[in-house]
Amino acid sequence: MYMIDFHPIAVHFPIALLTLYAMLQCMPPKITWRSNPLFLLNSFLVIVGSASLLVARQLGDQLEDTHRDVAHLVHVHSAWATYATALYGIITIIYFLLIVKKLDEDRAMPRVLHVLAGTVSPVTRIAKFLFDYYVVTLLAIMGFILMMVTGALGGAIVYGATADPFVSFVYSWLVQ
Repeated sequence: MYMIDFHPIAVHFPIALLTLYAMLQCMPPKITWRSNPLFLLNSFLVIVGSASLLVARQLGDQLEDTHRDVAHLVHVHSAWATYATALYGIITIIYFLLIVKKLDEDRAMPRVLHVLAGTVSPVTRIAKFLFDYYVVTLLAIMGFILMMVTGALGGAIVYGATADPFVSFVYSWLVQ
């Protein structure tokens, strides 16, 4: 019963972080793209938000049996949550690799981790290529859409398929 009460906060916390991340990422590149403090903020939002998604997924998996009456809906909701988690995982890896590269370039990394940076150097080149403003912005928008669909399906589980127009649309598109 404790998990049922904790699930909403565990779900809404990463949604808040990742929504803010998507909004900041969609700002015009002249304002945001080369701003180091904004890169650090976006890194924090996406890394903590993605890690929190993993907690929310675990709690959601533990609650699946409590909604047997809408098992198919729960399965569809779980699949979309997996898609969102995977996409944000990819974005997180890109940010993590760029942070490792930046620390290595600034010589701010402990000597032990310097070996790791040398090992992942070819991978960081790929991450740097993927860190193009338009690629990362597209991934952020896609992640936001996946979260919105997942949330609408979650709303349908808790409040019913006619909870609001968006929930009804998503439910009729994916479940019926």
